[in-house]
Amino acid sequence: MSISRRCPYHPGLGLERAYSLCGLGKYEQAISPLEKIVKEEPRNALARYLLGRAYAAVGDRQSAYDQLKAAADISPRLRAVSLYYAARSAIRMGKKDEARDILERIIAAESPETEIARASRELLKLHSVTPAAKRWWVSTTTRYEYDSNVALAPDDAAIVGVSEEGDFRFMNTFRLSVAPLVTKKLDFIVDYFFLHSLHNHLGDFNLLGHELTPMFVFKLGKATIRSGYEFDYFFLDDGHQDYYRTNSIFAGVDLQSGRSGLSRFTYRYTTGDYFLAFDRPEDDLDIKNAHALVLDHYIFFSGRPDSYVRFAFEYDRNNTVGRDFFYNGFSFLGEFCLPLVENISLDVWARYYLRNFPRSVTGRRDHRQEYNALLIRPLNEYMDVAFNYNATINDSREPLYRFDRNIFSVILACHF
Repeated sequence: MSISRRCPYHPGLGLERAYSLCGLGKYEQAISPLEKIVKEEPRNALARYLLGRAYAAVGDRQSAYDQLKAAADISPRLRAVSLYYAARSAIRMGKKDEARDILERIIAAESPETEIARASRELLKLHSVTPAAKRWWVSTTTRYEYDSNVALAPDDAAIVGVSEEGDFRFMNTFRLSVAPLVTKKLDFIVDYFFLHSLHNHLGDFNLLGHELTPMFVFKLGKATIRSGYEFDYFFLDDGHQDYYRTNSIFAGVDLQSGRSGLSRFTYRYTTGDYFLAFDRPEDDLDIKNAHALVLDHYIFFSGRPDSYVRFAFEYDRNNTVGRDFFYNGFSFLGEFCLPLVENISLDVWARYYLRNFPRSVTGRRDHRQEYNALLIRPLNEYMDVAFNYNATINDSREPLYRFDRNIFSVILACHF
């Protein structure tokens, strides 16, 4: 017998339609009548169980977790199955410690040979939420995209203008995060990131790069302090003669305000250099004393990490020696992310930049608008498919840096 059918079902008239809708997989239609029943009968454990399952099916994991935990508290007969699905929601939210505690409760309370106990042990093993908690994470993306105006921009500032040509490219990324030290108050995390882009025709705009970031995370109640070092190294062409290299130190704090708000402050100091093989040695572009300050604020809906609005402000002073690449300026960003229909989410953001280049003999000043829309559909617990559109409009006093750019992407993302 399937675990999902373990629920002792004796529906009253108010539950019959909702139960049928859940059985047919029409979870969105079941949510409204179930919410009404729960509001009128707060101790109706079966309604809360079904509502939790419906919320989970449409991606509202926090609400699913809350309803399933409530069902487990109300009904001893529903406790094990409700806790099992609550643990699954906790895992999807990244709350591995809570999931482990819940699954261990089920295993301790149920006979070892029961299906629910076997499933709980398997879930512990599958997601590595065992007492020796998982301390590594891997994510990869493979994308195929068309760029209408290819630019060499590893740090988000086109350093030699744009190609004024469109091209297709493959881009692959790999990220490995390892946590050698995890305590209640302090984590030490090492993050490695690899990127490779390969153009169909414009090989001089290929990228091959690495990032290494060791970081300490201090957990102080509602405040989380981050501090670390980042090393970046990118080859900027097919022949690996040009490169972009930086060393950065950063520090920041996250301030949590209940379940609905998060403010993040980050400061970054960077040194490094660009090396362009076709330039004279004196035109090597060294970065000295580059500073950036970023302020982010998130407002989450219903406490869900995948449903929020975000506002951000950034001040950037990039003191590049050579040519006219020293700039300072600021940007504003607005973003919203929300589930649309079952298993499909939309993430949209818009950003405005103003950058001054005081060393430019032409008095260069750039105004840039950037728009992005990302549509995401999970295929399973480990794989997502996404479609992305990005548009950039850069208006500059210097004709070389006036450009429009459109990027259309199909992305396959995996996470373990």
